[in-house]
Amino acid sequence: MFKIVFLLSLFLASLPAWSRQVENSDIHFLFGYEAFLNKDFTTCIREFNLSLNEQKRKHLIAKATLFESICKAKLDEKDEAAYAAVRIKTNYLSSWDRRHFVRLKKYLNDHFDRALEEKLSQSERVKKLFYLFSPYYGRTSYSSGFQKKEGTSTGLTARLSYLDWSLDLNFEKYRLTTRHDFTGFNQTQGHLGITHRFSHDFDLTGRYTNLSSNTLSQDAIQIYGMATSYQLFNRTKIIADFYHSQYPKSTVGRLSVWQTDLSLNQYFYKFGNVELWFNTGVETTQASSSQLKSNLLTINDRLNWRSFFDLNGRFSLVYLTLGFWGGRELYGIRNNGTMIFSTAEEHLGGQYATARYDLSGRSSLTLNYLRENVRIVDVNGSSNTLMGTYTYHYH
Repeated sequence: MFKIVFLLSLFLASLPAWSRQVENSDIHFLFGYEAFLNKDFTTCIREFNLSLNEQKRKHLIAKATLFESICKAKLDEKDEAAYAAVRIKTNYLSSWDRRHFVRLKKYLNDHFDRALEEKLSQSERVKKLFYLFSPYYGRTSYSSGFQKKEGTSTGLTARLSYLDWSLDLNFEKYRLTTRHDFTGFNQTQGHLGITHRFSHDFDLTGRYTNLSSNTLSQDAIQIYGMATSYQLFNRTKIIADFYHSQYPKSTVGRLSVWQTDLSLNQYFYKFGNVELWFNTGVETTQASSSQLKSNLLTINDRLNWRSFFDLNGRFSLVYLTLGFWGGRELYGIRNNGTMIFSTAEEHLGGQYATARYDLSGRSSLTLNYLRENVRIVDVNGSSNTLMGTYTYHYH
């Protein structure tokens, strides 16, 4: 305790008089430095990480990141140490700390070189022209108790990026067939998204989707969306999506649907060509219309919740995803505004899996499977969707 008091006094004495108010980040910094001196590297990492969460002064951010990297290296977490070390702004380090940085760089050796190469490649991707196109085909089948029998989706997704701007386009044709004498419908979807990257950590996207159909209740649907993502830490990203859907000719009059998505993307393992991460989040949807009635079984004005979790892995050229979700979704929107459930059916949980194989540095094949519990009016059953996608990209 005496050592902490001494370090805190020394630290405060080195600051200008106007800035001598002690912040939590400073206290965590000092506890981390004491742990480093005592070779308690686990505590060192925890305290410096807490300091970085609140720290605003750039020279202390650089110093805390440096010593956190050293502690990780001491615990033989060389990949984690290198990933943090290459992001240290060395111009904010003192001459003494730069010597520590040079020693750390030599100790990490190949790990540092790989992390630096990855960082530079990410930077180059932002600066150069990038384009992508993905044709896809999917088929959805419904259990025998439903009027709906089968739906097919055929579409094309494209993206063009240059500097800090990206343009996303999607065009899809959907056809629904039904059992007995019920009439299905054809639907055409056009989607536009514009993204601006304000920094390496933050971007903002505006989206617009229009759906037209040969069935009156499914025609002239318009969806407006906004999304943002923020790289909170080196391997943690938070994502927020907001959508407003308008159904001007629905069976309950002019229907509006509000949707909010909040999700977290977290990497927790990376070594060589192997990466592991998970996604988790929650979605809310709420419909409103002047003609909604409480006795309607499917459409109501209550708030609907859907939560999900999926585990992802990259193993060299193969990407795998396994996930599940639970809750209740009505008129939901997924896949960055391109997967739209525009009919009055309740989705009540499900499981999904994705397998992707990189054919080369520029192309890949993806297979998606989705099984969901569905209720249409008062009939419970399930739907199964299988979709294949070919992707080509260049940058």
